[in-house]
Amino acid sequence: MALRQGLVCDIIAMMRKPNDYQDLITKLRRLATPKKQVNDLMSYLLQHVEYDYEEFDKIKANSEIIAKFRNGPRDRIRGLAQMSFEEGVKFLGLAPMQGGIYKDGLLTKGVCKEFVAFIMQVCAELGIQNDHIRGAAAYKEGRLVHVWNKIKVHPKFQMLNYDITNAITLRDGLRNNTEWALRQKTSPHDWLGATDTRLAKLAPDMKVISINDVLVK
Repeated sequence: MALRQGLVCDIIAMMRKPNDYQDLITKLRRLATPKKQVNDLMSYLLQHVEYDYEEFDKIKANSEIIAKFRNGPRDRIRGLAQMSFEEGVKFLGLAPMQGGIYKDGLLTKGVCKEFVAFIMQVCAELGIQNDHIRGAAAYKEGRLVHVWNKIKVHPKFQMLNYDITNAITLRDGLRNNTEWALRQKTSPHDWLGATDTRLAKLAPDMKVISINDVLVK
């Protein structure tokens, strides 16, 4: 409990916007512990990065179309069920994904997969153990696939979950939009540094399906 309270207090601290990617890495390397480095990284993302809501709407619409072909009685397309989401979009000629927006090497706008990739890149530069977690939850139109990070911030404690996507959308006031995640009355910081037990309470229908692209049985 003491660790989690410390994480929340540290994340609340403001972080001045770095000039470029290398400036961000330099600032983070000056900090004494992985915990402080990760907290300042999350603080930077919360303050300076936008969620791409238009991109999410496009992804959601494409996902529903692909799901109909994969699972519905009209599925006549051989091999589509084995394709990745990106391959299915291209194969069906759907609206392509834009991807993240960067400036001077810094992510400025994106969705969950860009957030996770950026955090993984930074953690790799800092030598911090970090896992890519993929989960899925059912909702009324189909299935929501989501990704987040799991990071080792202290050698004596378990890895903690950092879902910066939910933190940013909550920052933007989307507390009641359950299509983003099954949120209770939470704040952005509840999603940063959560234990597995805590995350299961925050999003009870979100089930982990892979860790670093290895399927969980």
